[in-house]
Amino acid sequence: MKESLNNACGRGSTGLLPLRSVSTFAIGRSVLASFAEALHRLLLTLVLPFTVLWIPLVRNPGLGTLTILDCVLLLIWGTTLLYLGTQPRRCSSQNQAIRIAVYAFAPALFGCLGAVLFDSQSRLTPEILQHAKRFGLPGIIPLAMLMSPAKMVPRIRVVAIASLLTMVLIPFTPLTDLLPVNDVKTDLSGGKGDLRGRGSLSNPNDFGYVGLLGAVIGLSHAAGVPGKRFRRRLWATTAVFVGLVALVTSASRSAMAAAVAAVVYLVSYSQSSLAKKLRVLVIFITAILIGWQFSSIYRDRMAMTTEQTILEPSTFARIEAQSVAFRAWLHHPLGVGFGNMPAATSEFSENAQSFTAVAGSDSIYFDFLLATGALGFLCLIRCFQNCWRLAGFRRLSVQATYLKAGMVAAFVFGIATVAPASVFVAPFFFTIAGLAGCLRRDHVLKQACWA
Repeated sequence: MKESLNNACGRGSTGLLPLRSVSTFAIGRSVLASFAEALHRLLLTLVLPFTVLWIPLVRNPGLGTLTILDCVLLLIWGTTLLYLGTQPRRCSSQNQAIRIAVYAFAPALFGCLGAVLFDSQSRLTPEILQHAKRFGLPGIIPLAMLMSPAKMVPRIRVVAIASLLTMVLIPFTPLTDLLPVNDVKTDLSGGKGDLRGRGSLSNPNDFGYVGLLGAVIGLSHAAGVPGKRFRRRLWATTAVFVGLVALVTSASRSAMAAAVAAVVYLVSYSQSSLAKKLRVLVIFITAILIGWQFSSIYRDRMAMTTEQTILEPSTFARIEAQSVAFRAWLHHPLGVGFGNMPAATSEFSENAQSFTAVAGSDSIYFDFLLATGALGFLCLIRCFQNCWRLAGFRRLSVQATYLKAGMVAAFVFGIATVAPASVFVAPFFFTIAGLAGCLRRDHVLKQACWA
């Protein structure tokens, strides 16, 4: 027995030294595995805080900015792939999460293909890095969460709510002037002069989107397993209040449209009682009325949209840009790359009233269609589809309904913006998908135990 064990380990055939070596190797491997597991859990709790706190490490004019969040996500890719390589079997949820990660990254490759076909001198490195930062790297989050123990789920939800609080409250502290994100604050119409709320982020729309997704995570936390009910409700109440503050102060019309879609989904598909559904409606309508009453910016933007509809300048410019992007794609079905979009659309923008070329159509769907071609666009849709299926239950629980409502909101974001392909929104979106996957995993395990 000893000889066969020693030969299997390649240590020789006699003496106690080989067994000690095996024992030392096993201990070392166990210590390394414990360290990797602890690091994996720590990294998962750092994603959302460093999403709302944009902290650059290295700036390169040609390649962009390396942030702490980028480093955290890269390390999560490493620990997740390490776990994946040591697992003999994978569950269906993990297989779907793998597809999410692949489909999230694949458009970068098709974008490079389109860029080369459009212009052989295209720079491919910025093309890949841009997509990786905005959408590709965060795509690993659902799989990383499924590789973690069940006790991490409530922790991640609490971290999400705490990150939401940080995002909203930090402008009211002395730290606001020290934020590096102040150097890159942008908006389609107002730039740095835009008076809409943006919290610790660079864009009012992203501020509203993250506020909405954070509120949804808070609601799912309150609907969790019975126990510590008061603390869960307290966290959820905080998340909903702060999330609605972000939604209203951002005065983002696309965020408000997404919120309406999420509420409609909740009311239509939630297994909650009628009283709870009415409560959701009352809270949402109250937030709208408060914004209308006390925020002139919110009131003006909403009134302008309802009165002028598609003739409102910002809305009209978006529709015009998306129309130009679609016509350009018809001539370049394999895509042109994100960096070549202005050159590809200039010839189709001659009659446009708002621009001479389209650098971005303010729609994730039209941007991906033109930049990455039909194949990249298909990958985006398949990524969203697998996120949706990750929360697939025969009978939706209340928790799952809240999370799927967040996904509905994110899909609506993409009609009028590049979100959820945004450095601020993508981590929250994929966290919602990961929470849904963990919920499904735990549900399947319980059913197996009962069987």
